[in-house]
Amino acid sequence: KVWETENNACYDDMFCEPSRKDRLIRRPGNTLSNFFYLFSAMVVLTSSYSRAFISEEKTSFILSDATFGTMMLILSISSTVWHGCNAMWSHGVDLWSMDAVIIYLPIRMMSLGVFVTLCKHSWDPIMASHIA
Repeated sequence: KVWETENNACYDDMFCEPSRKDRLIRRPGNTLSNFFYLFSAMVVLTSSYSRAFISEEKTSFILSDATFGTMMLILSISSTVWHGCNAMWSHGVDLWSMDAVIIYLPIRMMSLGVFVTLCKHSWDPIMASHIA
């Protein structure tokens, strides 16, 4: 009763996959597809950890990439709960983390463009000395 899993109104309005009541996974298509977010999160987090602590390569985006990996991990968990059992409390977290994951790559690419432009034109003397 606490998770409000019987309230299907929101889900039925948003998705076309039929709900399978009295099953362990109510919507297997949407639920099991979250494995790809989980796998991607593990790859991004492992890469971020490796670049931060093991590799000699240090980039300006390690912290933001680790945050992105964390958002994908949260998305995989909350989306699995939302699609698997329709727990209303997980829907807000699912939407929030999905928006964060979607907006991250355009922001990262714009930031990378600004970073490269500043270094190319030597506007930052510290970075210009490392490139030269």
